[in-house]
Amino acid sequence: MQKRSSVKRAGNHFLRQLIVILLLLVARHAAATTYTVNSLDHPGTGSGTSGSLNWCITQANAAGGAHTINFSVTGTINVTSALPAFSASITLDGSSAPGFIGTPLIKLNGGGGSYSGLRLSAKDCKVYAIAVDDFGTTGISVTADAADNFEIGGSGKGCVVTNSGQYGILITGGDYGKIYETRVGTDWQGTLCQGNEYDGINLQSGASYNDIYKCWISCNGYAGIRITGSNSNYNKVRATIVGPISSTCSYNGYYGIEIESGASYNEIGSASAADMNKIAGNQYDGITVSGSGSLYNHIYANYFVCNAPPGGYEGVRLTSSGNSNKSAPVITSASASTVSGTSAANDEITVYRALVPSSAGCSGYSTKQGADYFGTTTATATGNWTLSGSFSGSVTAMATSTSGNSSPFATPVSTGVTASNVSTCTSVLLLPVELIDFSVQCQGGRAVLDWTTASEEMITSFIIQRSGNALMFDDIGEVRAAGDALTISAYRFTDEKPFSGFNYYRLKCMGANHEISFSKVVAAECSGTPSTVSVSPNPAYDVLIITCRDAAQLTLRNTSGQVVFEKLFAEEELPAKQSFDITSLPAGIYLLEVKDVQSRQIQKVVVQR
Repeated sequence: MQKRSSVKRAGNHFLRQLIVILLLLVARHAAATTYTVNSLDHPGTGSGTSGSLNWCITQANAAGGAHTINFSVTGTINVTSALPAFSASITLDGSSAPGFIGTPLIKLNGGGGSYSGLRLSAKDCKVYAIAVDDFGTTGISVTADAADNFEIGGSGKGCVVTNSGQYGILITGGDYGKIYETRVGTDWQGTLCQGNEYDGINLQSGASYNDIYKCWISCNGYAGIRITGSNSNYNKVRATIVGPISSTCSYNGYYGIEIESGASYNEIGSASAADMNKIAGNQYDGITVSGSGSLYNHIYANYFVCNAPPGGYEGVRLTSSGNSNKSAPVITSASASTVSGTSAANDEITVYRALVPSSAGCSGYSTKQGADYFGTTTATATGNWTLSGSFSGSVTAMATSTSGNSSPFATPVSTGVTASNVSTCTSVLLLPVELIDFSVQCQGGRAVLDWTTASEEMITSFIIQRSGNALMFDDIGEVRAAGDALTISAYRFTDEKPFSGFNYYRLKCMGANHEISFSKVVAAECSGTPSTVSVSPNPAYDVLIITCRDAAQLTLRNTSGQVVFEKLFAEEELPAKQSFDITSLPAGIYLLEVKDVQSRQIQKVVVQR
């Protein structure tokens, strides 16, 4: 009996301990909170849920759980000492900054200090639309094996990482992460080299199942992307530019992509043509796989241009038994309509037009790289393969075994048909659309846009953007493109609800491999939908009178992006007219943002003294 009582007491003690632990965990993981960065000071202070970036990270870490950090300011934060690592699941959202339309408006400048910019050490951390520049070590790092499910950049809210003293982005052990629409080593437009000293992106120490998608990685000192170490497996690189910038054939200092030291099962490109990478202008190999433990790395169809200068380098090279030294296929015949050859049984064969260095602007470079993808076929059980289509110039090919080991490029064979490269080192990045006309007319309360292209290549769509002030544009529609067209194509789009007054329009031209270019801006004055809000007087002196006819959120900001006041006009208040005392505001220009259910408008307000 005594023994059973002791067991019962021990059980009750364990239960009490378990309850205490659970209560502590509940207390630790508080409800999700949104913090707001309202100051560009560093380290700075704050109160409540608002303050400097340093303060907001500290508060979110202390609260534990999952939290979001937004911005009510825009500009540069000069970071003079290390920011706290993210030890909670923090979403740092630069796309919340006032006036954000795609280009990061929040910049962290490390001034060359010997510390990293942003360090993610908890799972589910996310960083959107932040420019990270001039940190002495790494720009953005995932610093713990447990820091899984991270996101650096996202759709329409990519990051920029430049001028780091070591790596641009370093992933140490983190799994299931995403690096999306992010520039590493170049400015946002892809026109200026601002390379990181070591690799652009480095995945190491078992970093696996990560996805690099629609990024632009140029001008870095060593590899554009390095995947290294045993168990750094199952990573993907898709729809990404690795190498040049749009103005020159600049490069990553060594390899475009390096897979080494046991990294396996990684994928470069995918079976989808939209996921092809552009690997160009790199100082050594476009892609290299090295080490006997680096196996089953699948290189799908990609564009390879002007990699591999003289010295034994190639578009794709295997060394030290990387990918089991998979042999390149042999092309036995090539014509204008058929390419045939031999390989190992059941190999996947990708066929390309081989690089012509003299026409691509890199004379003397290796011809064993595929500048233009023709198609994919599969070898028979006896190792024979054939691809039918329309071919010109010389052709080359790669083979991938059923286990996933991809080979280097085959020795090119001429088709006997004269051709020049479609892709050159610089034009590989330029959106190939020739816009010869773009106009807008207001007709019956609607705005009708017409445009004509002389030729298009790899264009997927035109996104129509509208503005009320020619500064801040919003997407209002999309028109599918003809795609690959060498003849004149005409398009029309009707804006059914233009603003009353001047409307400004531009076209955002979208490429198949995430290239973007913008048209000129056209304008027309329409008697369309009246503005939700009217402001008087303007210029204003001591009082600003705002009249609102529809439900809307109003935000007045100064030219630095700081919020002066906010007001929500609810449906039950309408129509509404309200006076605001502005005697405390300095003279200058202010921007009144009006968001209703249909649109966002920006009005300029002038305060005089």
